[in-house]
Amino acid sequence: MRLNRLAFLIFVLVVALVGCSKKDDDDFSRVDYNKDGKLIFEELIVVFPDLTVEEFLAADADHNGSLDTKEYARFRETRRAGKKLETKSEA
Repeated sequence: MRLNRLAFLIFVLVVALVGCSKKDDDDFSRVDYNKDGKLIFEELIVVFPDLTVEEFLAADADHNGSLDTKEYARFRETRRAGKKLETKSEA
């Protein structure tokens, strides 16, 4: 009887942990501190302290001074691959 209760408790805990989805710390909505739908250099540097102005400019494909969700997705995937975006002059 005791073992059944323990097994049931473990099962409930595992289901609860699997059910809780942990949001990425570098998710767009978490990095966009002022919730204006775009990311500026100052917002990104909090999550990516080694970000350089050059890398930010390389990520800003439309050159409007901020990253939208698509630009940020490209930047984040490049970073997750262990790389950094390069400017055209560096390529």
